[in-house]
Amino acid sequence: MFGYGSVFAENRIITDNTTYSGSSPIVLVNGDLTISNGITLTITNSATLIVNGDLHIRNKGEILVSNNALVMIKGIVIQENGQATLDNTSFFASGGYDGIHNKTNLPNPGSQTYIDDNETYKNLSVLAGIANNLIGRLENTGIEFTMPAYVTTALGWADESISPLPIELTYFVARRTSDGVKFEWQTASEKDNDYFTIEYSTDALNFSELATVSGAGTSTEIINYEYNYSTNATGMMYYRLRQTDYDGQTECSDIVALTLAGHQTTNVSNIDIKIYPNPAIDYVQINGDGIVSVEFVNASGRVLSAAGQQASYSISNLPQGINYVIVHTTQGNAIRQFIKH
Repeated sequence: MFGYGSVFAENRIITDNTTYSGSSPIVLVNGDLTISNGITLTITNSATLIVNGDLHIRNKGEILVSNNALVMIKGIVIQENGQATLDNTSFFASGGYDGIHNKTNLPNPGSQTYIDDNETYKNLSVLAGIANNLIGRLENTGIEFTMPAYVTTALGWADESISPLPIELTYFVARRTSDGVKFEWQTASEKDNDYFTIEYSTDALNFSELATVSGAGTSTEIINYEYNYSTNATGMMYYRLRQTDYDGQTECSDIVALTLAGHQTTNVSNIDIKIYPNPAIDYVQINGDGIVSVEFVNASGRVLSAAGQQASYSISNLPQGINYVIVHTTQGNAIRQFIKH
């Protein structure tokens, strides 16, 4: 039987009917996983299973994946008279499929299933959703996992090792004062945290250093920080907090926009804006409340195209790879990123 939050260093063979359930437990098998001899492995209710090798389903063995569960196979699914049953609320990805005796019972195309060598179930938007979902589940668990090559290659990501975040940031805000800006932030925990850097920008894309503040190293206590900055600048400014740990690795907070000529502060990441499909090829749709206009820009901040609110937007003139869109809304400006293939 799997134990709570187990990490197995070797290949595993399931010998008893096993149900793995719940949003907290995560199982990582650092090798192949085999289900055979009529045994059923059930992954359900937001549980997570990661297999660093191949998944073998043999001799009437079965894996059932349901109710927001997530399964990522780093290798391939090898089926020899076995069965995989996945419902449309679950997430399942593998690097390939080898069905020797009968076809895996995959859900209909368009569900959250990605098989790298099967065009019927190969959808980059689905793969991006599964990968990002997994990253969210592994945050703050202490489990380290390197994304499979079929994920990073297909999505154009750099090889990504998932590990515990160096800090748990509760909030980061910027407030206008009589002579400038006051920055406040709070951490619930820190691990090997060397220092923070407050960064500013006039376009929300190109940032420069404003100030540095020492971190607490390693702590499990709530810590409050603040920094006061005197400035005569006016207009819209964008700020973010960059954290640097002892080995030089960095993480950035959400962007905060502050109108220095007024008193309105908007955390642009909290504006509910959705872009799909992502990745996209020819068109994207941008949904959200109060959209006034959009600007598509490249990484250097140059505006490539602009339009008012409409049902869909052509991205045929945008370069392949990572692009940005500035969505102007009645609540503020939201900056979002998407991939064009």
